[in-house]
Amino acid sequence: MNSDIDNINKINLIIFEAKNMGIKIIPPNINNSLYYFDVNNSKEIIYGLGAIKGIGKNSIDYIINLRKKHGIFKNFIDFCFLIYSKKFTKLTLEKLILSGSLDVFNINRSILIKFINKILKLIRYKKNNNILNFKQLNLFNNKNINKLLIIKEINNSKPI
Repeated sequence: MNSDIDNINKINLIIFEAKNMGIKIIPPNINNSLYYFDVNNSKEIIYGLGAIKGIGKNSIDYIINLRKKHGIFKNFIDFCFLIYSKKFTKLTLEKLILSGSLDVFNINRSILIKFINKILKLIRYKKNNNILNFKQLNLFNNKNINKLLIIKEINNSKPI
């Protein structure tokens, strides 16, 4: 599979054959997928992030390095805050959402897409003002309230 990671048609055929042989394929997951396909202790194939069309190796290596440094990503907004940089684009984030790589956060994909601009705007503000994480904001900071409102909106949203 790894030798054909750039050939989605061949990957789909191999996945189909693996499923027919009773081999379980674990979908892409931002918290445990690597660039290449991998096999876990249960002999299940973990989908490689490198097989997601439109996401470059540098972006995936960046995610994996952040995961090694900070541990698993706990929620969507903090994931966005950690990964957001000039190297990491909105399009890359959209590809991760649509591929199911962020399903670990238990938020419907259409809702994540709907709020992506608001979240990125809030993160740009924090990055531009040297705020290292959301905990540095005091309770009365207007942008902290914006984060809480975005989270509330996401939690109350219905899928499109």
